[in-house]
Amino acid sequence: MERKRNINRVSVLEVAKFFLSLDPERKYFVNQKMAEVEGESAPIIGNLRLNKLLQITQILYAAKEREYLFTEKFLAFEHGGIIYEVYRQFHFLFNPQNHAPVKDLSPSLKTFLTKIYNYFRTYTNKQLEYFVHEDPAWFNAWDKRSIRGTQTMPQNQEMIKYYQNFVSHILESVENQELD
Repeated sequence: MERKRNINRVSVLEVAKFFLSLDPERKYFVNQKMAEVEGESAPIIGNLRLNKLLQITQILYAAKEREYLFTEKFLAFEHGGIIYEVYRQFHFLFNPQNHAPVKDLSPSLKTFLTKIYNYFRTYTNKQLEYFVHEDPAWFNAWDKRSIRGTQTMPQNQEMIKYYQNFVSHILESVENQELD
């Protein structure tokens, strides 16, 4: 039986706003630079966490639904994939007073996103980074960059098939969580 394709993908900015709404006091998505970083850059912790959760969400959603949740492409940077628009707008998005309530997300998608947030918020920044560095889309784009951070990570059926095997145990753990 052929699965019905999701023609109405959601905006990555709506997903980002939803994740931020789960942390209204900004205890997880903090607006401060990382104190110690191995490598070339010291990102803002909240921006790093948000972009890592978005990359993980895209992977888990693709594994579950056999298609991508949002069409915006990730760029390969040192600490993992980023959606440039989210990275650029982080300080605006960070302030809850700057945006309207989240829209265009179904109740089932909100539940799925909440479970992802709850599952991965216990990961350290380094654990999040290790997880997304296992993504072959990031690895191949980072490895082939001609100039730091400019390579677009592929989103194709080959990656989706890989994700279905790569994250099946994590997807099962995420989906089996009980929400409060």
